[in-house]
Amino acid sequence: MSVSQSAPLGSFLISAKGYRWVKTEDGWGIEHRLVMGLETGDGLVVHHEDEDRLNNHPSNLLVMTGGEHTALHNKGRYGV
Repeated sequence: MSVSQSAPLGSFLISAKGYRWVKTEDGWGIEHRLVMGLETGDGLVVHHEDEDRLNNHPSNLLVMTGGEHTALHNKGRYGV
């Protein structure tokens, strides 16, 4: 994703995958990770309970490991 580093703080864009990115003092960040206080490379993911990638209200977000996230989605798809 190519973004302007000169964009004003608080600017946002929607990625091709449907996630909102926000310009902060530290650069661009994925809004749902910022809301939950996560850092890149921490091994955690954020699940959107209603599956709306733009609904980043804390009550809609769950922090979990990648394995937990995969299992959650597999359960819904395969009943596992």
